[in-house]
Amino acid sequence: MHRLYVHIVRVFLLSASLTASSLFAQTAVQPAPAAQPSQAKAPLTLVETHRQVNRQAALIHAGNPQAIAGLSGTIFQRVGIPVEVADAFHYTGRLAQAETDYRNGSHAAVHEEDLVRANNNLARILGAPEWALTTQAEVRKLRMEFMVRYPQLLANQAPPDANGKFQALSANISPTEAAFLATSLIYQKLYSPEYQMTASEQAAGGTDAVPAATFQQRTQQLSDILHGKTQNLSLFDLVHAADGLFSDLGISSSLRPEFATLQTASADTTGKEGR
Repeated sequence: MHRLYVHIVRVFLLSASLTASSLFAQTAVQPAPAAQPSQAKAPLTLVETHRQVNRQAALIHAGNPQAIAGLSGTIFQRVGIPVEVADAFHYTGRLAQAETDYRNGSHAAVHEEDLVRANNNLARILGAPEWALTTQAEVRKLRMEFMVRYPQLLANQAPPDANGKFQALSANISPTEAAFLATSLIYQKLYSPEYQMTASEQAAGGTDAVPAATFQQRTQQLSDILHGKTQNLSLFDLVHAADGLFSDLGISSSLRPEFATLQTASADTTGKEGR
């Protein structure tokens, strides 16, 4: 049983590292979620993934409660996190509850500093190297890059200010946006050279100042850590790492009954109204 739970938590951490693979593979097809046979669905293409997330995010802004649960499930399903993991550890319920409360004005907004803390605490628990740490400037860069693909989820929805000036990004980040960005940042640290540099390397010239082979080594190094090949993490460490990623974003593990039983497989992930 101990080995089973260790495996489940490692699957979550590894799955999170693959979060944004469909966002950058221009011709790739998103792998189907690991669901029960009756729940199996055809994989989404890159364009379909963009449309579905944007559609659900738009419905959330319009006050559709089903879309909140749907987008929470989509954030896990469409990035490769197995349904069993999301359900067993109540990740979908936690995220749906936090987003619901946020929309009702009873949950504080997440900020870029929270995303920095969440990523860096996870990196330290896993024993990741210095270049795996992030900064607020790097989080802002990620938000700007992803806003082009997911404007309904990431772009500021507020109208222009009194001077007619529009801010592309809001200082306030919703729980679903925060979870999406946090898991996407893990992927960037794993595969993108622009996110695999220390502060001194960035100041010295960025990717041009670092040999390509170094980035390949760093990808392998972080991959080994996420696979548990470089050190023996205890069950407590693994559970703490996965739970802490959400807790650092202010997404509580204390669930009300209606969210404690929410499952990814039963959530409305179509983004359609009236379901």
